[in-house]
Amino acid sequence: MINGSVFSQRLELPKSSTFDYHSGYSFEYSREYKQSKWVAYQLIGEQVQHKVLSEIQFYDDPKLPEGSLNSDDFYQRVYPPGHLKPSGDARNDKLEMHDSYYYANVCPMQPTFDQETWRILENMVRGWSLIFDTIYVVSGPAFKKKPDTIGIHKIPVPDYFYKVLLVQNGIDMQMIGFVLPNIDVRYDYIKNPVSVDSVERLTGIDFFYQLPDYLEQDLETQVNPSFWTDGSNSYYIKSKMKRKEIQCIGTTVMDKRCLSLTQCLNGCCSQHGCEGDK
Repeated sequence: MINGSVFSQRLELPKSSTFDYHSGYSFEYSREYKQSKWVAYQLIGEQVQHKVLSEIQFYDDPKLPEGSLNSDDFYQRVYPPGHLKPSGDARNDKLEMHDSYYYANVCPMQPTFDQETWRILENMVRGWSLIFDTIYVVSGPAFKKKPDTIGIHKIPVPDYFYKVLLVQNGIDMQMIGFVLPNIDVRYDYIKNPVSVDSVERLTGIDFFYQLPDYLEQDLETQVNPSFWTDGSNSYYIKSKMKRKEIQCIGTTVMDKRCLSLTQCLNGCCSQHGCEGDK
């Protein structure tokens, strides 16, 4: 039995000496790239079912230094501003929703990447939060040696985006990672999950370091896609329970919550990720 006090800590936080926070998430700013190098938060399944509406604009960030990514860098709209923590994960609280639109939570993304690849992954992770109750999430950009730049502040455009996840809910414990190219075509990430250890090598960031060393080292090397579909204890138990119909928790291309109703275990309709009961 693992000491429960370990899991009362903020497990989503990567190892860092210089992070800050807004309502609903923490972040570490990169002076080299003039944007956040990671955003971390706990995603709670019950909260993504709430109905606080998305904002309609982004906000210059009082916690970022002068010369950082801000609204002036998006005036040509070649690259849309993309969330690291999606607004769909902030439906529980008006302040969290507002703060999800600060530029600490934004990176320049290719249009199709933002609207399709990244959004679909966000919907899938949101559905997993219903199955596992809580997921620890870290998202951020990754760069090649000479990235393109945009805007008056010459903001480097990420070549990749990563997302790493930890489940630890008492009956299940697992990690998974994704590294996705920031390209203007839809990318099939589902076939390409990676180990958290490989994301650490790419980014130089130590994720989930607060776990005991033996657990961290073991879980970070694993890639077990079946766990995240129907191979977990949480899925097995909840699939046996009677479920009521709820509004789909998926987000549309227009960044609005889907209006369809569903009884799917992951809270999504067929358009946004429901695979039906197996």
